[in-house]
Amino acid sequence: MIKKSRSAAGSGVTLYLLSFILCAGIQYQAHASQNGEPIEVESYFTARMGSSLWETLIDQGVNPTLWRFVFEYNRSSNPAFARITSAKRIPRNTVIYIPHERNDKSVRTYRSTSSRPRNAAVQDTVALDSGLLLLNVNAGRGQRLNDVIKQFCVPGWMKDKSKSSILIRNLRSDIRDTYRRIDRQLSYRDRSFLIPVHHLKDRYEAFQRKYETIYSSPEQYLARNVILGVSAEDIRHVAAQGENYRTLAKLYLGKADIFSGNYPYGKSEFDHISYMAQHIRHYNLNQQLWPGKVYFIPGYLLEGRYYGQNPQVKLERKTKKALYYENGLKVSLDYHVTRRKAYWKRRQRYLPALKRQLADGTPAYPDMIVWHRTGLEPEVEKVLRSKGRKQFSIRYIYRTAVTNYYIDESGNCFLVVDPEKNPREHAGHSIGFRCFWNGLQRVSDVSVGIEIEGGFTSVLSRKQLETARRLQQVIRGRFIIPDERVLDHKKVACRRGPELCLLRGRKADGLTASDRVAIGVKPVLDPDVLRGIVDPNLNGMMLRQTDSTDYWYRVEIDPDLEESARRVGWQLSGGLWLSPDTFKEIEDYSTSQ
Repeated sequence: MIKKSRSAAGSGVTLYLLSFILCAGIQYQAHASQNGEPIEVESYFTARMGSSLWETLIDQGVNPTLWRFVFEYNRSSNPAFARITSAKRIPRNTVIYIPHERNDKSVRTYRSTSSRPRNAAVQDTVALDSGLLLLNVNAGRGQRLNDVIKQFCVPGWMKDKSKSSILIRNLRSDIRDTYRRIDRQLSYRDRSFLIPVHHLKDRYEAFQRKYETIYSSPEQYLARNVILGVSAEDIRHVAAQGENYRTLAKLYLGKADIFSGNYPYGKSEFDHISYMAQHIRHYNLNQQLWPGKVYFIPGYLLEGRYYGQNPQVKLERKTKKALYYENGLKVSLDYHVTRRKAYWKRRQRYLPALKRQLADGTPAYPDMIVWHRTGLEPEVEKVLRSKGRKQFSIRYIYRTAVTNYYIDESGNCFLVVDPEKNPREHAGHSIGFRCFWNGLQRVSDVSVGIEIEGGFTSVLSRKQLETARRLQQVIRGRFIIPDERVLDHKKVACRRGPELCLLRGRKADGLTASDRVAIGVKPVLDPDVLRGIVDPNLNGMMLRQTDSTDYWYRVEIDPDLEESARRVGWQLSGGLWLSPDTFKEIEDYSTSQ
């Protein structure tokens, strides 16, 4: 009885308050109409954002096809939408204004006043103390870093989406490194970005023209013996009109029977001639054959001398799980990638055809070894070892097929991709000049990639070095790979720099000088630095060695690169490397004083 009386009293109070508010509103409207004051009527009602704007409008009884009009209305009227650039990015529970007047005509005629332009625009040019020029670009409304790079850095003639996406990814990496060097944070959704001038689309085309001219003009020809040594066994040949490298291969190396039985291209005359022509071209700095110019036939190809110095390592036994060689090397097949697997493995369905071919579409053949390191940080490696983890990087390598062979932390060797095939641009993609050696951009197509587990500053174990030595014997006993073609990733990797010059130092992985000695690899000079078409960038590497946030921190600079720089006049003075032109200017100034 008491509960019923309390509820009746509560309902009576509620009715009294509602009647009071209604009367007060009627009196206010009457007073406002008598005094001529305007009555403010809300043109919208509010709602809370649900799972999507479409679902929210349905819940409110509004035609969901008007979502664009509602979104633009909030962009111009709702303070909560100040930094919301897309209807897909509205957070849950955000207050949304839904206007009362909404029809098809209003949707067609409505135009919002955007806070930022739709396309990116250049605001200013910034010059750093190092001489690097940067464009300060105001990102357009809803534009991210990828959109800005595509607008300013990707040439218009590059219609292939896969190539343009690769170029955008590479440029994004370079811009991130630039931000780190100037001690700035980079967010892909910033309102403005700093873009290096040498990454603009017109500079990319200028790079292409410059390096095509170097290797396609007889005026730029340079004989091998001018910058690199030649053997007494080499044959000196003066090119005649109409000759090409296949002609020289047929003339001097036409018979495949001069090589031993393990020669992989002895049964195909076309492959044999192509392989010999590729060797002769690379031996002569990858230049075209010009009439009247001098070219050299490498002596290690004559009379099968190469296999006399690098004998075959025979395969003793093969099972479904491993390959066993006579030098004691065991190569596991647990993570062997084949095209058959690539079709049905979920994470390998995007693998390319894994063919080796040059830029003109002609077949390419392995005549080079490129050593890599996984680059695992020492602290991370220590934690993984403490937890008993093994083969830290093999799953990623297997999923992406980025190398031919992999050597884990215990010295175990794994075959990932057959050495006759290209493992997904392991040395760097040719688009954007990410790798360059001896005048060749497509380094991955002519090289066998070997990945060793370890950080850039960590010391390889004896088991890893012994496995590397035996694996190198197997590969060089099968393919013709001279000493000057056994390289590291840091030797061939490069990036575009200012003044249309390529810079070394994009990568820091590979074997150290002591590692190369341990497995029997000789020093190799950089032919592109000796020719003056690549900057050694030694000062940049020294600067990055002192940055604890950089992967170059405390990494050894390649002594072969330093020796190559000295050969062309670079000198170390006062802790800095001085170019030949700078050193000459200093000498001239000192003489005049």
